[in-house]
Amino acid sequence: MKLQIPTDRHRMHYVKVKVQVHRDLDGRIALFHGPRCLARYNAQGQLLKPKLQTAA
Repeated sequence: MKLQIPTDRHRMHYVKVKVQVHRDLDGRIALFHGPRCLARYNAQGQLLKPKLQTAA
């Protein structure tokens, strides 16, 4: 399965960067670069929209 990592404000691309792949029991996938979560995908490999967190 090939997953496209979206750009973010920290890095423009992730070419040749080692990332960790976490797979949940229900098939969801999360990609991490260090402590930062880069993206989350469903079991079919489609990008899930991030949940917006608001300050209290």
